[in-house]
Amino acid sequence: VFSFFLPEYAALGHIKAASLTSPEAQVLSGPKIINLVNGIISLVDLGLTECFGGFTERHLWDCYGLQPGGNYHNNADGKYRMGELSFSPSNPNDAAAVVDELALILTSGRLNQDSRSVIARVYVCAGNHADGL
Repeated sequence: VFSFFLPEYAALGHIKAASLTSPEAQVLSGPKIINLVNGIISLVDLGLTECFGGFTERHLWDCYGLQPGGNYHNNADGKYRMGELSFSPSNPNDAAAVVDELALILTSGRLNQDSRSVIARVYVCAGNHADGL
């Protein structure tokens, strides 16, 4: 292990009881995990922002009265957003190609064929590619 973790570290509880090691758990804590999850949710829902636990230097939980899922994205001046996630498929009219592209990006191509078929059917049933995504 090349890092700042002790390779023999075992987190207390089930990991240690099973005689397993978990070097990365040496720097993890409940609050750090919760902050990571809050940041990921904020990034996906709102883009890169300081609002609602986003990945920025400071965190605003009030965010000037804005609510997740509200008119946040319709803010014309983009006052609270520093960036956003987006995806434009190469061929939005080919459901299988869209699912293959997403599988490569999100799962390194490990998504099984049954799951790809289910997702492709839902994509087609959505009516248009914007709703399908």
